[in-house]
Amino acid sequence: MDFPLKKIKIETTRKCNLDCIYCFNDSNLKREAPDEKFSLETIKKVIRDAKEIGLETVMITGGEPTLELDTFKLLKFCKELNLKTEIYSNGISLTPPLIDKLCDAGFDKIRITFLTQDDNKFQRLTRSKIQDYKNLIKRNITYLKNKKIYVRVGITPILKSSLNEFRRMLGFLDKLNVDEVTIAPLRRLGLEIEKTEFISKDNAIFLYEEARKFHKSNPKMMIRFVACWDESWKDIIKEKELLWPFQCGISWLFIGIGGDVRPGATNPALLGNIYQKGFDIKKMWQQNKFLEEERKLYLKCKKCGYRNDYCLIHSNHTIKKS
Repeated sequence: MDFPLKKIKIETTRKCNLDCIYCFNDSNLKREAPDEKFSLETIKKVIRDAKEIGLETVMITGGEPTLELDTFKLLKFCKELNLKTEIYSNGISLTPPLIDKLCDAGFDKIRITFLTQDDNKFQRLTRSKIQDYKNLIKRNITYLKNKKIYVRVGITPILKSSLNEFRRMLGFLDKLNVDEVTIAPLRRLGLEIEKTEFISKDNAIFLYEEARKFHKSNPKMMIRFVACWDESWKDIIKEKELLWPFQCGISWLFIGIGGDVRPGATNPALLGNIYQKGFDIKKMWQQNKFLEEERKLYLKCKKCGYRNDYCLIHSNHTIKKS
């Protein structure tokens, strides 16, 4: 098969302990209602079928997936099938006992969001009253690393007001022995983020050069730039001639809480619904017309830095871990 389905990202809940002003769950994308229930048994069947066409990894997201009991059951099920798993978390709900519970269920990677080192800014961005955010993240990452878990931290979104602390944030994460850092500009999806927070091309160049300089003296941590959603990133990637395709619909799919299947979490293209009678993920992956056209485009222009607003094809630049 030319395009095996290697990964599925599954939304196990829309519940969250934060209320971030930039979150795509607060956008005008046509997605499922928050009260629609996740069906573990249906998801299990989809995963079994997907494994027959190449599935290797299940990514679990939300909302905040650690708030949903079925997340732990899903991790255990994936472990029984010898599938790799990755959890997406805001890091706030994590505690040593909860991390132990996740480890008992079985998971390989975790992706934690790290927004800022400033409590006031964090509270404004997340509409929360959480105190000592930096040390909370430090405690949780330290415990995860002691458990030998691969930790990927997302400085996503990177805001204009974060430029002055960017280098310090990298240093903080490097000292915690984080394996990988992902950096992405602010998406134009949230409803209440200030327009002044969007970075310019000059800001993007500054971030890229700062990351390169940091990595030169601290090479153990991988730094990944997700070059999408903003034209300012396109030319940087093109100039450096270092492209890495991000394969929504090419090697992975997103399944929302209500069963809608899309090429990616913020992609409006609806491919099907797992709760529809007769749904067959193998048939959909191999015969869906939208995916067929997307793959033709991918093969034609995968070396090009241009992409559209919904990551049907966009590229990443990675500063590799040495």
